[in-house]
Amino acid sequence: MYKANQKIDIEKEFKNLLDFTKKRWQGIDEYVEQNMKSVFESGLEISRYWINAHELQTHVDFLLEDRKKNIYLYHKNKKIDLSEDQLYEMMHIDSLSSFLNVINSGVVNYDKMVKKNFQFERELKNILINISFSHQSCIKPIGWDNWLDNHVDFEGFDTYDFKKEKDDFNGCDSSGLLSFSFPEKISIPHVLYNENSQNFKKIDSLMGACLSHGLFVSSHNHQLDALIVVNKIYEIHKNNFFYSEIQTQHPSINAIIAAYDYPLIIQSKDEFEKSYQLVLNQNQAYHIDKNLLLQAQEQIIEEILNEIKIKEKNDDVLYEKVMNILSLHEKKKGIKCK
Repeated sequence: MYKANQKIDIEKEFKNLLDFTKKRWQGIDEYVEQNMKSVFESGLEISRYWINAHELQTHVDFLLEDRKKNIYLYHKNKKIDLSEDQLYEMMHIDSLSSFLNVINSGVVNYDKMVKKNFQFERELKNILINISFSHQSCIKPIGWDNWLDNHVDFEGFDTYDFKKEKDDFNGCDSSGLLSFSFPEKISIPHVLYNENSQNFKKIDSLMGACLSHGLFVSSHNHQLDALIVVNKIYEIHKNNFFYSEIQTQHPSINAIIAAYDYPLIIQSKDEFEKSYQLVLNQNQAYHIDKNLLLQAQEQIIEEILNEIKIKEKNDDVLYEKVMNILSLHEKKKGIKCK
């Protein structure tokens, strides 16, 4: 059974996909099976570097809060009561906090870059153009003709038992906020909807569901690898206050760090000690004039807006940086990043 915190076995997953299709569709011969697998594998290839930016950010936010608490308690045990401002500065010079902030800041842009040239309909069309099904009129959901006799246009969505379909499927649930699961996508109501509104043939809907499922499986596994790497780095360095040399071999994490000009705080131990003492020597009881604070906030907002404009202009440059870094991990395979 699929679990969100476990990697998906690709071979078993395709078997689950194929077994379920054979129970729900007719005309699934060896030729159709081969093409289902080929399209599924295309999805695996396309999404091999995809990351769920929101999920990773949420997890990193949790780690940052934990880091903040640990830094405070570390000093509390030394009879040092840090102010909020001092705690903020400690997080700034701390190597592990800096690493987590880089991931948090860069992952959205990274996600945008690796999916920049992806359009689902175009990818599916390019795949299907090389596949010919001479008997495609026979390839359809079981009960298709009877359904057409009793339903008009888009009727049946409200009465069809989608829950039973999902329960009978032994593979992973690939549904999301704006997408349906594999069992739902190949169900009669969805296939009929695609045929009537999208001009999709029935076989197109089946192959599209295979492609979408492959995209989900590969991105899920890559996402989990990224989370494991971040967690491992956190565990290794969480007791190092505050100077650490942080390294990772995960291609996406490396791309996030290297492709965006958010460098990690890298300084010698002597340099760190100087920074650390400066923070400790701050007066914890000072007050800030509200007008000066508002001016500072306005300046920060203006700088952020300017950065956004610059990044919008430099999307192509960022894309090239990300692709170059990911390509380094594939030289041995002879695969070209798209």
